[in-house]
Amino acid sequence: MLPSFEFPYPIADTAKPRIYVLHVYEPEREGKPIASILVEHVEKLVRDSNGLIVEASLRIHYELITRSRHLHRHPGGDFGGCYTRNFEGTERVSITSPSMGSGAVFLDLHGLEGCRIGTYLMNEIVTWVKQWPEADLKPIGLMAGQADGENKERRNRFYQQFGIEFEFLDDSQSAGYSKPMRAGQLLNSEKWKSRIKVVDAREYIANILDENLNMEFDVANLRRAKNDAQADYNEAARRPVMFMLQRLWYKYNEGLLKTSFFSLLACIVYYQYFR
Repeated sequence: MLPSFEFPYPIADTAKPRIYVLHVYEPEREGKPIASILVEHVEKLVRDSNGLIVEASLRIHYELITRSRHLHRHPGGDFGGCYTRNFEGTERVSITSPSMGSGAVFLDLHGLEGCRIGTYLMNEIVTWVKQWPEADLKPIGLMAGQADGENKERRNRFYQQFGIEFEFLDDSQSAGYSKPMRAGQLLNSEKWKSRIKVVDAREYIANILDENLNMEFDVANLRRAKNDAQADYNEAARRPVMFMLQRLWYKYNEGLLKTSFFSLLACIVYYQYFR
């Protein structure tokens, strides 16, 4: 058993292995996946002398699985969240950074915008911080420079689907800060489910091996067909007349046999009754 591929024990509804794969589909999961993404959860915990968690962080790394054989970095990035508890017992969480410093949320997968990948990754962060329902959520700032046309609407809806409300600085809603709230008030989003399927990494590898095996069988069958065709060609080139007669026989032998049978039968009837 490889620990990175195993589910935590006991298994909770939201439990994930450390490493798994996301299949991305067209709407309503129609057809084959249009992309596959490798995901890794990296969680760090700091406990006090009594065993209580005083600091925690989660980074969810993602990388697009491509057909490139080069070893350069593939498209990807990470989402992060964190938790802190001070000496007075005050708890805080962030869903935009693995530390209480400034953070930002970006999805660096060109061509896969709108496929709900960011929603899935943020939902994982939100699920994780809700372990501490009384913790205050670190305010999220929206900058005007990040808002441009449809992107502004998409950005605002992205956060609002998790129950986050904003105090906007003007009517254009291009800049503002999230209203105070606690981690337990955050909402989970299931909008990603129509586009994304979570796949065990071992299942993903096994499917690739099965596909390769099937392709090997197909290649072997094609080679046999090619060899048979080459043998026929060589025979036709060596004895073209005989080859043509053989082909005609194979193609029309059933009809010839029937014609011969009925011709013979007609001859017998003729000689029997009309001579």
